Amino acid sequence: MTVATDRLETSVILGMVAMGVTAFFFVERGAGNSALVPADVLKNKAFTAASLTTLLLLAIFFAALLYLPQFMSKVLHFSALGSGAGLLPMMGTFAVTSFIAGRLYEIFGPKVIVTLGALLLGAGMFVLSAVRATTRHDYSRHGRRAVLFDCHHRGDYRN
Repeated sequence: MTVATDRLETSVILGMVAMGVTAFFFVERGAGNSALVPADVLKNKAFTAASLTTLLLLAIFFAALLYLPQFMSKVLHFSALGSGAGLLPMMGTFAVTSFIAGRLYEIFGPKVIVTLGALLLGAGMFVLSAVRATTRHDYSRHGRRAVLFDCHHRGDYRN
């Protein structure tokens, strides 16, 4: 594929997404009280802003969850087990912060927590953007040790 073809395909996909979102809003608007999200809820600007922020942040997070195992498998030549274990540090951090987030939310309020979360997620994606095939990947070895799969020493973490 050429760059022009890739750009065209990307434009078509983004256009289809935009049309789908637009159609969703028109259908929802006409549904009245039986709408998926009632109109009075959408009029709350804080709720709408929080929903859009969450949508964008989760899109980034799930893109990383889909991309990283592919990168570990195809570029770093990890096995399926190694690719899954390579996600453990990120998923462990997510699990730990999920437990702490509720308390921090009560202490600092939503604006500080959401802003901090968005900044940290953006910083994490920026750090991941620097990962190349030549980057040391000791982090995944530690993830495997966390679940008692020390594949590195057995030599079966690569295909």
